[in-house]
Amino acid sequence: MENEQKTKTDLEMYQEDMAKKRRIQQQAIAILQRAKDAGIPEREMRIPESEFRNLLDMEYYKYRNIDKKVVDAFCHKLFTVPEFLLKKPFILIDGGNMYTRKRTAFALLFRMIAWDRIGMHYSCANMAHSLQQFKSNGDMSRNDFALEIKQQDVVYISECEVGLFKPIFEAGSFFDEIFSDREAKGKPTILSFVNPIPLKGYESRERLSDSSSGQYMMMFSESDSGDYSNKNIMRIRVK
Repeated sequence: MENEQKTKTDLEMYQEDMAKKRRIQQQAIAILQRAKDAGIPEREMRIPESEFRNLLDMEYYKYRNIDKKVVDAFCHKLFTVPEFLLKKPFILIDGGNMYTRKRTAFALLFRMIAWDRIGMHYSCANMAHSLQQFKSNGDMSRNDFALEIKQQDVVYISECEVGLFKPIFEAGSFFDEIFSDREAKGKPTILSFVNPIPLKGYESRERLSDSSSGQYMMMFSESDSGDYSNKNIMRIRVK
């Protein structure tokens, strides 16, 4: 009788273990599908923390008197503490080249999707082109596009640059509307920039002006000037 009870208990434990493994597998498949739907290339999924850390420009952080241990702790929190990443309305990525910027952003977007968020990647150039089309087609399509972006849990807008913001298409007001709504609702927005955001004494580049790109883009271009601070912004420089 005791052996029969023990066998039954072992069987139940085995079944529970298998059910748990199936749930984990199903969750992993769901995460990968959501990442694919978000526009993350397969090669950019599941980037490990060590590789992410190697993407960062340590010379830049050294210039800002940020110790390597602090940077390492920062990277670890990005990958292990959901609130640390999700609480920032805006995550700005610059430096490096298009590959390192997008790889860094996709790593963060994937982490948030893994933490049960729905996300989407948009090319800034494609968004600007869409605004040009909406201008001739009427405001409804433009409003629908804005609503789609607002509703995403997390959004990544890649490769922003000055030349894409044409005043005639009211790009500045469009982006301001989106960013204002997302900030108010605490929804993270990741942006990568073609040109480095100017840092006082570090480099001098063309800033995004409010007349062409809106108040938020101007704020982002001032976010690392040396005398500007905004708790809603997280800055990441890659090499």
